[in-house]
Amino acid sequence: MWKYVKVVFKCLPAIIYAYFSWMLKFSKHPEKYDIKLRFAKIQGLIRKILRAFNVSLSEIDLNGFNDYPANAKNRFIVCNHLSDADPLIFLALSSRPITFVAKKETLKFPLVGRAIKILNGEFIDRNDLKMQLRVFKNVENKMKEIPDLDWIIFPEGTRNKVNVKEVQEFHYGSFKPAMRNELPIYVFSLLGTQRILDKKCKNKTYIIPLKLNKVISPDEYKNKSTVEVSELSYSLCDEGVKSLIKIDENFVKRFSKKN
Repeated sequence: MWKYVKVVFKCLPAIIYAYFSWMLKFSKHPEKYDIKLRFAKIQGLIRKILRAFNVSLSEIDLNGFNDYPANAKNRFIVCNHLSDADPLIFLALSSRPITFVAKKETLKFPLVGRAIKILNGEFIDRNDLKMQLRVFKNVENKMKEIPDLDWIIFPEGTRNKVNVKEVQEFHYGSFKPAMRNELPIYVFSLLGTQRILDKKCKNKTYIIPLKLNKVISPDEYKNKSTVEVSELSYSLCDEGVKSLIKIDENFVKRFSKKN
């Protein structure tokens, strides 16, 4: 509980100022403002919130995440999903605009919901197949319309609350927008984000083991089905998570309140 009290104390003034000074107008008419400006504003606020949660971004190994050609097309990023903090990590670290597909319930969140709208993100109903198809079609179109905007999708479909060390099955439909637009697929793995928002976890600092396992180029998957690409991505992600377990355990020991 005190973790959230501290965050509110540190960030509430900045959040209120941001909400009324630019978030409202950006979310109502995002098309009127450059995507780089919108992203810079969101990123600055997200970084402030993560610092209040004692998340150290400086020690996260980007593994070449921001190494790409100047005129590169959209990047399509997939990763295992442990916490609502997962997309915040990518938003805070990316050197170019990035957005994601979120569950429709997120629309009700004044801060997060508006942030997704500002960044041209999409909202999905996990229980409505027709809506899912429509949303992924929207994503496909937005990839063409906004080539400077990267996309994050968590193909597990929901947070892994059972065993964070075991990646859940990937939904192959998540890969269709990227494959139809012939985008590179960045397969990531992460651990530790589930502790950031955990009221019972009070580590002095949170460092997130983050690993870029592989970039699957369009040439590599041009003769593959979405099922095959999904299975390959799952395998890479699962192997990546297993390789991060020891690193994550060492971070926990190093920054535990008891030390």
